[in-house]
Amino acid sequence: MPSTAEPPAVFVLNTGSGSGKAARLQAKLSDTFSAGKHRLLPFTRGAEVESQIKTLLLHEPRTLVVACGGDGTVNLVARALAGTEATMGIIPLGSGNGLARHLGIPMDMDAALSRLHSGVRQRIDTARIAGHFFVNVAGLGYDARISQAFKNRKKRGLSGYVNTIAGNLNPTLQPYQLAFGNEEESAQAWMICFSNGSQWGNNVRLHPGASLTDGVLHAIAFREKRLYQLPGMLLKLLSGEIGNHPGVRRADAAHFKLHLSEPMALHTDGEPCGEVSGDIFVVVDPANLNVLV
Repeated sequence: MPSTAEPPAVFVLNTGSGSGKAARLQAKLSDTFSAGKHRLLPFTRGAEVESQIKTLLLHEPRTLVVACGGDGTVNLVARALAGTEATMGIIPLGSGNGLARHLGIPMDMDAALSRLHSGVRQRIDTARIAGHFFVNVAGLGYDARISQAFKNRKKRGLSGYVNTIAGNLNPTLQPYQLAFGNEEESAQAWMICFSNGSQWGNNVRLHPGASLTDGVLHAIAFREKRLYQLPGMLLKLLSGEIGNHPGVRRADAAHFKLHLSEPMALHTDGEPCGEVSGDIFVVVDPANLNVLV
């Protein structure tokens, strides 16, 4: 007779996350979970552990798989679990932790571990841009360039991110065409973001009212480049009111068609994806992922 016992929780741990947090988490796991109740998958290369997760789900399809790391680790685990009956938990160890903050998951490690016992499962949307999976935010242009530069920095955290921006204050306007619903527009922007969740991370909010369960994505094109306007734009971002700034264009839809005549850098959940151009489709996949909140 097959066992009806709940399979051990699987912790997918980015060993390079969080300035020592990964090592501290490993030490805590044996204290939090009794023998045989957890399994650790440490990794430095995402492709290898993603294959391991998918193989594991063939035998234990309803497993709790916990992403232990930053937004990139969350993307990796969510991508492996999307469309399955498995559930993703999150122990945030990264710099921004955008999806974890949106879901209200504690930034404190002990509190986040406790949430794995007391949390409830929720089915949320995921999305794709140019064939690349994302669960929280995808961006083209300036923020993708910042993501690449930040990935190459040794110093992480908010201060490292701010310093990365300070060293790259040269956004470039590029032409784009965007079609959604019955509307179509042509303009220039130095950054175009598509958000499923409410924020990039560190409580910098793109769309404070965003829902992960409504089947809708939120596009924001940053058009204003005059330097004297940029501080006001930053204040609007920090206050969650960027959608009201005259230098941006916001649109909400279940799917978009974006055309770029020139290549733009792309990131998904903070992970650089190289450059894209031509016709780019951005689509939501409703109720595609179980998360523990």
